[in-house]
Amino acid sequence: MYFQRSIVINMKRGTSRLFI
Repeated sequence: MYFQRSIVINMKRGTSRLFI
């Protein structure tokens, strides 16, 4: 799914906290 991919990219970029 695209959502799971977005999470991985965000985690790699360090934008996970913005995603949450």
